[in-house]
Amino acid sequence: MDSSDANRADQKKVGLFKKAFGTFCHHCPVCSYGRKNPDSVIGKMLHHPLHADNCPAWKAEKELYPAG
Repeated sequence: MDSSDANRADQKKVGLFKKAFGTFCHHCPVCSYGRKNPDSVIGKMLHHPLHADNCPAWKAEKELYPAG
């Protein structure tokens, strides 16, 4: 096994829908505003457990862009 095979084995596979949802959420102006301003009304709604735990796009965005 060469190093490129080892790198591929270490990377987590992400499905097409998860990539699409995560990318949509990452570039969504409402979601971007909520992430940048967590104390705003929008930010509080988006970070609320009802949304954060149940929105597939939000969860995919957090997985694809962990620092953002």
